[in-house]
Amino acid sequence: MNVIQEFATQWPQLWTLVETLCVLIPLAAFLAYSGINFVSALARILSRVRKRASFDKCARQLASLGFILGWFLLVGTRIWLFLTRAEAGRASYSWMMEAGWFLLAASVLMTSLYYALWNPLTKHPALSALLGLFSGLASCAALFTTLMITRFYVLNLLPPLPETAAGMLKLFVIAENNLPLWNILWYTPALIMAFSAGVGALWLFARRRRDDFGRDHYNAMLAWCARLSRNAWILLWAFLLVFSLFQLPVSAGNADDIWPEIAAEMAYLLYWAIPALLWTFVSRSAVPLRHGLTLFTALLLAGTFLAPYYLELCAE
Repeated sequence: MNVIQEFATQWPQLWTLVETLCVLIPLAAFLAYSGINFVSALARILSRVRKRASFDKCARQLASLGFILGWFLLVGTRIWLFLTRAEAGRASYSWMMEAGWFLLAASVLMTSLYYALWNPLTKHPALSALLGLFSGLASCAALFTTLMITRFYVLNLLPPLPETAAGMLKLFVIAENNLPLWNILWYTPALIMAFSAGVGALWLFARRRRDDFGRDHYNAMLAWCARLSRNAWILLWAFLLVFSLFQLPVSAGNADDIWPEIAAEMAYLLYWAIPALLWTFVSRSAVPLRHGLTLFTALLLAGTFLAPYYLELCAE
């Protein structure tokens, strides 16, 4: 611990970068995990609808990714809870954190069943896809619960908790200080799909030598995952555009200052459009296997959006 404190004192900027990465990487992994089973189930459904075996192979590969991500998050959060137990503070926070971890454990259990029962359910693809959808819903429930707990912790809303369900609903839904949380909830579904499909595309690229399904399989599935990420990110960008238009007059305040505000907003919007352009380039390429670096760059640039996303969650 002394070594870490000395490092933070001597290199404050580097330590800030380390702290930022320690927040953004698990958050990106949680977003990818929350949607990977949806993407896998969709691929399995398309394998029957379009009569293409590549979708079924892709679905199994993505199911294995969900299995790995789920256990990584489950073990990592358990270790983090153990190390920060003394800093958790009051009993209400500890109880909510434990409840959130058990909800994550339940989703990981369903994800494990989805992956483990793949071969036994080969003749029942509809049942397998349904299990994948339910495990995806459980993963999303764990994610949204974690966001809610984080929001409560930041605003120091606990204890005491309201004694009735109506009181809890009023505290969480109606309270004015929860406006930032509702703002980011508009982005979350699009982020889940963008990161799950984006990480899934990189996973397929990494598995191309271990799972020898042929170049045609990987070219088709990489393009499909990139297309899903592109479409989700376009939806996210549309939300950003709408919110920027609504917030611009308020932030400008004075007509003389509106053009610098507009230029700044346009620069931000152009920057956030780059991931969609990169995923579009991959999805329309004749050989997507040649663009592994492009896939990584698109995901890396998309990950920078998680910094303002997290800051909005923690805003008072």
